[in-house]
This record gives sequence, C-alpha cells and structure tokens, in this order.
Amino acid sequence: MPRAGDVSPASGTETLHVFACHACAQTSLPVAIGGRGRHAVIINTEGSFPVRRMRTMAFAVWAGMGAGERAACEAAGMSRDDLWSHHLVLDAHGADDLERACRGVISAARRPGHGGRVAGAVLIDSVAAPFRVRDPDEAGGAAKAASTERRWYGVRARALLGMAGRLRELAEECGVPVVVTNQATAVVAGDDAAFEDAAPALGMAWAHAAHVRVILRRRRAVADARRRMLQLVFHPAAAPGACECVLGERGLRDAGED
Repeated sequence: MPRAGDVSPASGTETLHVFACHACAQTSLPVAIGGRGRHAVIINTEGSFPVRRMRTMAFAVWAGMGAGERAACEAAGMSRDDLWSHHLVLDAHGADDLERACRGVISAARRPGHGGRVAGAVLIDSVAAPFRVRDPDEAGGAAKAASTERRWYGVRARALLGMAGRLRELAEECGVPVVVTNQATAVVAGDDAAFEDAAPALGMAWAHAAHVRVILRRRRAVADARRRMLQLVFHPAAAPGACECVLGERGLRDAGED
C-alpha cells in the first residue's frame, strides 16, 4: 500500500533539497529497476525549487547506471533528461496554497480514466514552512498578541491535522505515494556526541500522521562532510534502525557505494 512518509533532516535546508531531488529522480526510473516509471508532483514551500540541482543530480544518476539499468531505461523510452525535466513543480506560499495544491492532485487522481497515473509520487518540500509562521496579529502589540494567541495556534493546529488527512487520502485512496520533508530544531548535545541532534518540527500531532518516519543526521568531526546517518524512527512493518550513507551528486547512497 502506498504510504505517507516524513523525512526530518537534522542538517539543514540543503539536505532537504538534495533529498527532494533524489526522490524525484528515483520516481522517474522504470519499474524494472526500482522506480515507478512516472513523473513526480513537487509542492514547494521553501522559496524557489533548485531545478539546476535536480538536473545535475539526474545527470549523475544516469552516469552512474550500469549497462543493464541503462538498457532498461532505453527499453522504456527514457532518456537522461526524463529523470528531471518532466516533473510538475507547484509553488505554495502558505497553508491555504498547500491545501489547494493537494486538493488539485486528489481531484486529478480521481478523474475518470486518469486514476493513479497522475503522478508516480507527490513530494512536499517542506510541510513545516507554511505552519511555522508567527501570528500576523502580533504586530498589533503584546496585549493584542496575548488575546489572540490561543485562537491563532488552534486554527493552525486544525489546518495541520486537516493537511495530514488530505495526504493520507492521497496515499491510501488514490494510490499515490507521498514523501514529505520536515524541518528540524537543533538540540544541544554533548561535545562527545557522534551525530548532530535535532527535534523534528510540528510536534507529536504531526509525528503520528506519517506512516513512516525517517531522520537524517550529520556525523560530527569526520573528514568526509557528506556522510550522514539515516535513522528509521517508525515503520509499521519494521523495527527502528539506522545505517550510514553518503549525500553526494547522485543523492543518498550507501556509504560503501560512493
């Protein structure tokens, strides 16, 4: 069953974008070599989406393919440019834009004759940005902010839970996998900690909304700054675990492959 998954990088916005580009390239690959053979819909909330980085990563993925993988792509009528140029990027400048974009994808997926072919996956980069904003009424002064704070955060919480419901609907009823990147807040750790620590944004309400939760952590004090720890926090059919990987031109790779 398609799942709604949450990725929380503990190493900054750069990691968010690289992971997003990697997910798009993998979605484009033929089913025979582990992809979905379709384009991705990217809902971008973090300013301008790094299209140039996506192009560079797609070219690196293509260059790193073996003869069998490239033959499978060519048999499916896929070229190097198909790994990056056919994705649909939608900009969302707030929670309302994000809601409309999700409704549009759901509507297209349910259109007669269209079905789940609307996209190989939906990627939101990131879900936290529209909700980690200050109350606009705070500009009116401390007294006004105090009187509206509870109402403001209540409205934001309801909007976030409504968004979680939309994404579950997209994944479970429409058959479209959803990958969501999240932001994180730094947590002070001891100097002897091997990895940078962070707490995912949006709290426990969002933590329970995702079927699968993954955190990317940066390793401290190593010569190779690309090394990360990929930590599986929650999966309905797997125990928590972790592995080391490298965040390079070809996206996330096993530490022994790059």
